[in-house]
Amino acid sequence: MYKSIVAILTAKRKFYDLFIISLLAVSGFFYAFSFMHNYTGSQKFYQEIFAPAVLSACGKSFKDLSPSDPVPQLVNFLETKTQSFSCEYLPKTLKLIPLSRFQVDEYYLLRAVSLVWKTFGVSWPNLYILNALLFAIALIALYGILRLGMGNVFALFGVAVFVYFGHSQAFLPQLRDFCIVPFIFIFIYLFALLTRLPFKISTLLLITVAAGAVMGIGLGFRDDMFVYMPLFIITVLFFMPVELTKKLGIKLLAIAIYLALIVILVSPLYTKNKQTNNNFHLILLGLSNYVNFSLGVKNSPIYTMVYKYSDQFITSVMQAYAYTIYHVFPLVYMRGLYGNFTLLYSLEIFKNFPADIFIRTIASITNVIDITQHLHESTIFYILRFTSIAWTILGILVIRIFSLRLAIFVGLLVLFLGSYPVLQFEIRHVFYLLMIPIWILGFLAQSFVLYITSKQLRQSVTISWRSLAIFLMVPILSFGLIYYLAVTYQHYNLVKLFKHYEAAKLSPVRIKKITHKGLVSSIKLEPNITSGDIAKLGVKYGYLVAELDSKHCSYNPVMMQFQYEVSPGYNKNLGAYGYTLFTLVNVKGITKTFVPIYDTDFSHFSGVQIPTQQLGCIKKFYRVDNLAQYPLQLVVTLPKGWQKAKLHQKIGLEPLKNYFPKSIYAAPEGLVVPNNLWQLPITSPKLNIKSRIAKQVDNEIKVNGIAKSKWNFLATFAPHNFTAADLNRADYYFIAKGKRFHGGFKLGFITYKNKCFYNLGLIKHGNWCRYTFGLIKDKEWYPYSLVSIDGGENFKVVMKVTKPGFYQPTLTNSLTSSDYRNHFVITQYGWVKVNH
Repeated sequence: MYKSIVAILTAKRKFYDLFIISLLAVSGFFYAFSFMHNYTGSQKFYQEIFAPAVLSACGKSFKDLSPSDPVPQLVNFLETKTQSFSCEYLPKTLKLIPLSRFQVDEYYLLRAVSLVWKTFGVSWPNLYILNALLFAIALIALYGILRLGMGNVFALFGVAVFVYFGHSQAFLPQLRDFCIVPFIFIFIYLFALLTRLPFKISTLLLITVAAGAVMGIGLGFRDDMFVYMPLFIITVLFFMPVELTKKLGIKLLAIAIYLALIVILVSPLYTKNKQTNNNFHLILLGLSNYVNFSLGVKNSPIYTMVYKYSDQFITSVMQAYAYTIYHVFPLVYMRGLYGNFTLLYSLEIFKNFPADIFIRTIASITNVIDITQHLHESTIFYILRFTSIAWTILGILVIRIFSLRLAIFVGLLVLFLGSYPVLQFEIRHVFYLLMIPIWILGFLAQSFVLYITSKQLRQSVTISWRSLAIFLMVPILSFGLIYYLAVTYQHYNLVKLFKHYEAAKLSPVRIKKITHKGLVSSIKLEPNITSGDIAKLGVKYGYLVAELDSKHCSYNPVMMQFQYEVSPGYNKNLGAYGYTLFTLVNVKGITKTFVPIYDTDFSHFSGVQIPTQQLGCIKKFYRVDNLAQYPLQLVVTLPKGWQKAKLHQKIGLEPLKNYFPKSIYAAPEGLVVPNNLWQLPITSPKLNIKSRIAKQVDNEIKVNGIAKSKWNFLATFAPHNFTAADLNRADYYFIAKGKRFHGGFKLGFITYKNKCFYNLGLIKHGNWCRYTFGLIKDKEWYPYSLVSIDGGENFKVVMKVTKPGFYQPTLTNSLTSSDYRNHFVITQYGWVKVNH
């Protein structure tokens, strides 16, 4: 029976496949090449590390240039201040140093770039050739994967869906993110092909060599390929069309050849890499709140596992952990014992939060198989969203009708590919996995067409409902049992852990000063929270405890912001892990919130901000004295009756609109808005649409869809010149109002005179949206001008012209999470003049 369905599915002339492959190669290359030439967004793929590629292309050694002996023209090129570089700028003698860890990780990528530059000249636009080549190869490999489950037409249609609806266009310009895609697709095609072809030693060895080469070289482009390495071994041992106990010798030989090839090909990487492994550092980043938003996971109101998505933050946690618990110091980022301590800390989290790990894994799988992550909102959008799990299971059940072996293979492959991104779920790590729902839908569509059109297939199909039910119930019951055991264990364990927090030895921390600014109050505390020697340890660490009383709180939850300032002499982009860390505290009775605090050489804790009307909620501040008894540096909130709360995460974010007003009035800090502003005449400037997801309908601006990047321009308005005389006679405001459904934007002024940007808009964090106003100068935020109001659906925006000059209102995407979908409407916008 299985052979008959395979014969029908593959009964296409090879000519058609060769024609389509040729078509994809040519059209894919020129499409990507044209796309890159017309791309106006930013490209960020760590161009600053490409010095070895430049030197090699210019006939020098494949090494890095010493920072103590820079070549100014090369520095400008690597910082993308110039688009091309002439080898004539290189002096005859250069001070070279070994490759850095980062450069070693990208060894083959840098080699490929060097080859392109050696052939076509050293310039960033010449790399468009490499982008286009990788894109074309990825499309061909994807077509091969789809052909394993459907005919030519459906496979070609699936490739088109991947290109048009997926995020491939957004990541194609980001060379480092996209370069791994063709290697992953080719590798999946190769080991999946072993499950379909008749067993032959020659075929197995040929595919083994190809798979080993793809894996080894791919690891030199991105070490993310390492996750896929076991899949070939598992396929060879268990899923080839031969009995498990037969041909074991040749299977083991194939595995040995596969591993040997990988070792040989990655030897240039690991023989030069003398730094520590960073895998568990990345995993800790993947447990942060930022990734929770991307996963669609709701935090427990009692605790947060990892406070912030930041290399600097994780480094501070590790330095504090190593010294406080093990008395090991100094601990340097990515060197020495750093990898050991990230492993130990990760194991502590896995031991205490197994239910959260499992829930996050399920969330990752549901996100990966959900094709609506890549579609515009529509009727079919909602149908597919709520049925994605159903039709994935249906596809595997259809395969089960014909082959138990292939059904288990496809089921386990979907689980693996869907679950491993939980290590650090972000769209750049999973956008190419859109192939999974495309393959399932294409296979189901092809199977339906064949069943309707093939009498032979209908006659040969016999369905054993009992076997299908058993096949379906085994994983469902297994998942249910794992969930129950994990949740039960975690609750029991965390109750004991948090009772230990309740018994913490505390010392009071005095409030030094309270200042009121608008709707927010800033609390300056005495500088005795953290302890340690920054010069010796790399960090000063402490646990700050805020005690709150619900009797004096007007609403819940209370937003407390823990602010950091950048030390003098440091780039503000490095500081304080984003300047402000905030937590929402559900206050019930006497509530204590434990927050880890870190002072480093580049930033220091500066105080707490809280809405002025909630200032009375705070009773006292304390510091934890016995830090060594708390190895996990969690954010913990213990309200009255916390033991009855569900001590685990959930799938799905609770919208912040439940916490804050539905309507948000956003204006810059200190701006006094006239009461009659919205009743005055509004002059709407001419609109210039910049993105395909934006359109002007009547007098409204509607944005719905997936833009090319998180931050690209959506629309600009006609610029206006305001003279000093104009501003002496009247005040000029730009106002806008509308409704947000999903995503976020920035609406602001670009002033040509002083190169400043006044920005007001929404920044998206998963389902959390933040209306933000600020001042950007030379593309950098001025932190003292930022005001954020979280939540809300309806919005009003007000901006005021403060200095003479040309002002051009501008509308841009502003999506800080991994979801690129944006949906909002601006119903009214324009200039308002208020006479003095």
